[in-house]
Amino acid sequence: MFCPLILASASGEEAAPAEGEPYLEAVRAYADTMLEKGRDRWGEPSPLFASMLDRSTHDLVGFDHTVRWAHPDSGVEIVSYRKDGKKMHGFGVSASDRMPDAANLGHARYLYVTLYRLSEITGDPEYKQAADEALRYFWLNCQDANTGMMAWGEHMAWHLPEDTWWSSLDEGHSRVHEPNPWPAVLWERCYAMDDDVRDALKRYAMGVWKWQVADHEKALTNRHVYPDQFPDVARTGREYPRLVGQFCRYWSDAYAHSDDDAFRAEMLRGINAFVANSIRRAKPNGALPFGTHPRLENYYQLNHQCIMLSHLHHAAEIVPDDTAARIRELMDMTETVILEKLGHRLDPEAEYPGYLRFAEADTLAPGDARKKQAGDPDWNNPSVAFSGTWGTAPLAGDMLDYYRQTGNEGFRELGLQGVDLVLALTGEEPGYPESMRPYDMATAILVMVKAWDVTGDTKYLAQAERFGRDALAMFTDDMSPLPAVLALPNKYNQRIYEARTGGDDLMYALIELHAVQTPGRPGTGHGGPAGHRRPAAVCAAEAVDWTICGLGDWKPRNRRP
Repeated sequence: MFCPLILASASGEEAAPAEGEPYLEAVRAYADTMLEKGRDRWGEPSPLFASMLDRSTHDLVGFDHTVRWAHPDSGVEIVSYRKDGKKMHGFGVSASDRMPDAANLGHARYLYVTLYRLSEITGDPEYKQAADEALRYFWLNCQDANTGMMAWGEHMAWHLPEDTWWSSLDEGHSRVHEPNPWPAVLWERCYAMDDDVRDALKRYAMGVWKWQVADHEKALTNRHVYPDQFPDVARTGREYPRLVGQFCRYWSDAYAHSDDDAFRAEMLRGINAFVANSIRRAKPNGALPFGTHPRLENYYQLNHQCIMLSHLHHAAEIVPDDTAARIRELMDMTETVILEKLGHRLDPEAEYPGYLRFAEADTLAPGDARKKQAGDPDWNNPSVAFSGTWGTAPLAGDMLDYYRQTGNEGFRELGLQGVDLVLALTGEEPGYPESMRPYDMATAILVMVKAWDVTGDTKYLAQAERFGRDALAMFTDDMSPLPAVLALPNKYNQRIYEARTGGDDLMYALIELHAVQTPGRPGTGHGGPAGHRRPAAVCAAEAVDWTICGLGDWKPRNRRP
């Protein structure tokens, strides 16, 4: 089934593709199974997709609220239980994040991106239509009428058997809302739908401003909010950088799609408040702490900064010039910290190689300031602060994505250093840990494809191909086309598919890998005498618009040279 891939050279010379199309076949089988057996048939039928399924029966897994966690030392359980009493082992997922009876469009976001890409590549509109139907249904049926909040997040979803809001936390907090980051293409797709959907999107943006933000003047918020208990339960202190970016994206998009002056003013008020207060909260070195809570006011986390930058860039392209100038001030400050002040260790010979993920904000010294506040003696262990082999891949991908958005060469260089580290540490025999999730393999595949896309160096595609073959062997079998929840080969892991561990992310990575290695396919881009998509590096050199060379929803705007 698997054949080594003979890749095109960086000069653009065409080479033979791999025999067969294992990645396209795997992704299409996954999508077909989700369309046939993963859509809501358990209560009132709907176009929503279940976020967790039994791979043997393709039915819901089931969940019991009453028993959630247990740890031998603390008494807190790290496993959850099915309704039949069988344990649902943790595999890196808290029981409060698990969605066995529900549809969570925050967790399963790359299912929808995959469906759109499948229609582009195969020409079959069924996949795109299924994604459109689910997204439209979600915005029109799963929104709280009073607050505009949506049934998604780490702990809340749409309960399929009962057709209602559902939380994995106790019933007293049944409406805990946590905003989920979505790929840009999904926001764009939803805003391109009809007026009813656009109105729901704008209600959500206003709902986040009104209900998620406890103090509008100081821009105080929390990733968790209880809209049905607000303002009696108004939590603050966790003004995460990613939330700053996400909120600015919500409000800038809503601003751009409204002609109501009062509404637009409120959206700009939110953006200006969060940007101004982020600049004010930053340390003298420019580092933006994780929040105003005492445990977070000196805590710095790199991946949140990268998420924030991407969303801020999007917002700055939309809002008026004075607001955009303030946004770019925050972006410049954040970029400088990442590129010039963090002590990354990207030499593979380093004892703990990787990006500096956790640091004390005031000094940018390695360490987890939350653990330090809690008195954990292991707070500054280098293995905690640095992201390591598999944690480096998603961060390097974030760097390259940001380069594609902005043209900032510093992020291209830093991103490629991270990719080269992953390449050096994995090689031809990666030595995967037993705890590998589909998400981990997805990010490893995608970062290699992205590195090829900006360099044309085929060593990256060769490694992406190796990861792709290994991923199919790890997560797919004869039981079901749905990827298993974890690579560890035991009976339980083989039985479960779960969006929370990135089964949909893996399918998206595989369809992108297929797209760049297969000549003459619709949706694989422009270039090459046989239609093989040339990398962006070649397109840029030939003054070709990068939008026809990018992957998925990447849309470079080149804010600066």
